[in-house]
Order: sequence, then structure tokens, then C-alpha cells
Amino acid sequence: MKKIFFLIFALLILLASITEVQADVKVTWEEKQLRVCPPGIFGGPPCQYPDIQTIIQKIINLILEIAPLVLVILIIVGGFIYMLSTFKPDVIKTGHRYIQWAVYGYFILLLITLIFTFISAIFGGPKL
Repeated sequence: MKKIFFLIFALLILLASITEVQADVKVTWEEKQLRVCPPGIFGGPPCQYPDIQTIIQKIINLILEIAPLVLVILIIVGGFIYMLSTFKPDVIKTGHRYIQWAVYGYFILLLITLIFTFISAIFGGPKL
């Protein structure tokens, strides 16, 4: 039975190789301008990229919008740790440190923003 299938398969391959199919193929030369346009970055139109100043400005604005929320969350977490400490000195210090470093971080962020605003006002850069 295997020999019959092998023989039929060999005959089909032989017939396929004997039969020649002729087709006319025309090759033409056409020039087209191709542009791959990803979607716009930061809500801009496609194929237009923002400059580095715009990207940095958007990142700074995002940080300045998120910072008050992070400050409030850290103060609340520090307050809960402080309240639930059951008078254990190590836990009280941990809650105090949360609040302390949240205020320090926010103050440093505001100070850096102030310094960059002065520098950009003096040298004429983008406004924050």
C-alpha cells in the first residue's frame, strides 16, 4: 500500500515538473514617497515631533501637578503611622520621618522651580 502512494506521489511530482506555465510578467518602475507617520507625541499631529524644550516643559508640569498629591498622601500615611504607634519610639520616629521628608521634598521641589524660573528670566529661556 505504501508503494502505491509513493508511486502516485512520484508521478504527480514528475507531471508537475514537466508542465511549464508561462506567464508574462511586466516590471515597471514607479517612484512613490513613503512616510511612516507614528501618532503625534503629547497630543500633537502625526509626523510632527515636539522639540526637547517642550518635552522637558511637559515633564516639569507633570511633576509639579503630582507633587502636592504625593505630599498630602505622605503626610496622611505618616500621621496614621504616628497615631497607630501605640507609644513605640521606633514607630513614632518612622511616622515623624514620613512627614518630615515629605515636607523637605516638597520644599526642595519648590526651591528648584524658583531657581529655574530665575535662571530662565535672567537668560531669557522658556517660562515654567
